[in-house]
Amino acid sequence: MRRALPAFLAFAVLAGCKSTPLPPDQLSTEEEEWMLQVSDELWKYETARTSGLEGDQSDAKHRMMRIAEDENELLAKALHCNDWRARKIAAGALGFAERDDVIGMLIDVVQNDPDLEARKGALWGLAAKGSEQTPVDSIVLLLSDPDAETRLLALGTLAKVLRRNIDKGALPRVLELLGDPDWKVRGQAALVLARVGRRDTIKPIVEKPLKDENATVRLHAVGR
Repeated sequence: MRRALPAFLAFAVLAGCKSTPLPPDQLSTEEEEWMLQVSDELWKYETARTSGLEGDQSDAKHRMMRIAEDENELLAKALHCNDWRARKIAAGALGFAERDDVIGMLIDVVQNDPDLEARKGALWGLAAKGSEQTPVDSIVLLLSDPDAETRLLALGTLAKVLRRNIDKGALPRVLELLGDPDWKVRGQAALVLARVGRRDTIKPIVEKPLKDENATVRLHAVGR
């Protein structure tokens, strides 16, 4: 399925030693170039998703599912390579795999990768996977992360893996984030609560987010 590297990406090959033989955690030049193509496909998917282009999103999702299936060995290798950018790309791409073993691989990145951006990529991948098998405890811990984007991504993951009336113990911490200083985090917390839909979430949703100073937070409180 591999194709020629787009010309506009040719200059952006991931940095790395080109010695022979390569270290075990080093991608080859060809592998680095292929990971850039994967990044390009991820960008197309996310652009279509955030733009509400359902047809384009569906097409991009199927391309990513094909990549996750056909290139699973390369993605698994990239997930443990010495370049955080490749690890981040691989984590996002593995979220489109149909098999459930990738959940453990992504949780391992969330818990142990030394780079913040790689951990964010793993959260994004877990959200894309959207599996009920995702260990929620590992995600809830990140709701206390000092990085606002990490808290936001963790909430986004919970929104995808929790099911209505089943919050798996995540609810108390999500409720606390209704008072987060970042309005995006507050809005995502309200959206998670609206989607979980337990009776004991109704009161805080009505009382706090609907009075928030930010209009997006108020909309998320009613699940929009």
